[in-house]
Amino acid sequence: MPNDQYGSTDMGYQAQILIGTVGSTPSAQFKNVVDLEYNLEIEMGDTSTRGDGSALPVATEKPTAKKPEITFKSLSRPNDTILAALLAAGDAGAAMGVRYKNASSGKGYDGDMNVKWKNGAPLKGEQTFEFTLTANDQLRNPNTWT
Repeated sequence: MPNDQYGSTDMGYQAQILIGTVGSTPSAQFKNVVDLEYNLEIEMGDTSTRGDGSALPVATEKPTAKKPEITFKSLSRPNDTILAALLAAGDAGAAMGVRYKNASSGKGYDGDMNVKWKNGAPLKGEQTFEFTLTANDQLRNPNTWT
């Protein structure tokens, strides 16, 4: 019998990204997503001191900032309105409202994000767009785990 002390395991396909208007929590799920990743990097400030000089100092650090980033790949589908909005936002240097959830009722990022993208066009395969989204606080404060 499997060990179920932690409950069921969340699977990758259960994660969701919702995209909408900058300044508000979006409700439209972007389903044209192949790979999706939420990365929360913690930037650190060096707090090391030399001590009394009798031994090597110990490198120490403290958190200074959270740096959320969402990356995902989408298939090139000309009739996809959310894809078109993301491409237009990236081209204009504009932000979009973004909500990432690790499952349909799960937790994740909620806030506005800057949009960067690149287009992949392999000789033997489908065209894709790879997006990188970074936090923007112009119209609302980002929440990294809600």
